[in-house]
Amino acid sequence: MPDSGAVYNNDKAEIIEYKPDYIEIKTDSIENGILFLSEIYYPGWEAYVDGVKTEIYQADYMFRSIKLPSGNHTIKFTYNPKIFKTGAAISIISLFSTIISLLYLSLLERKKSKVKITYES
Repeated sequence: MPDSGAVYNNDKAEIIEYKPDYIEIKTDSIENGILFLSEIYYPGWEAYVDGVKTEIYQADYMFRSIKLPSGNHTIKFTYNPKIFKTGAAISIISLFSTIISLLYLSLLERKKSKVKITYES
């Protein structure tokens, strides 16, 4: 068999947990390398290697990858879209504004009902 120049070793990557918004992988590698996921590259995903945030790269036009140092590591990918946080903040502000407005209108109605207007002829 001709030598292709490829190096084969016993590097390992094991998926520990897989959910639509969370992926946990344990790796063991002899050399620095790249962890490639056949998952769509999409904004909002964050990657952590042993709890330290790391950059996610777009690989092969549409997939995700990260640089991975040698050794044993736990990698976590979490989906944390900014648009969700923005929408939640707007919803909470709207809810509080509505509650405050209703309370204010209720107080005005109470004050109006207490004022009695009498007419003398």
